Amino acid sequence: MKTYRRRQMTASIALAVGLAAGAVARDKERPVGEAEGVIRGVDAQEHKLMITHGPISGGIDMPAMTMAFQVAPSVDLSSLEKGQSVKFTVTRDDKGRYVVTAISRQK
Repeated sequence: MKTYRRRQMTASIALAVGLAAGAVARDKERPVGEAEGVIRGVDAQEHKLMITHGPISGGIDMPAMTMAFQVAPSVDLSSLEKGQSVKFTVTRDDKGRYVVTAISRQK
């Protein structure tokens, strides 16, 4: 019985390590794009931004448009406001949504 439990525990640990390694690999493989735009709205409660942006270049190829973006929890929205010109970095999350991972105000 001890051998069975040891094997079961070893298999569980191997599975957990494999899943974690897969998650890290997926994060490294996610496309990243950059663009410039103008903030049209800030929803701090939902952690979202409405941005009219130029084409997104890099790993994400998107034409110019106005759209709402989810914003990563690590991004501080407190200094952003409607009408500001910004440069931002965007990627996609596990659900395929576009997420702003970095943003800076343009002068």
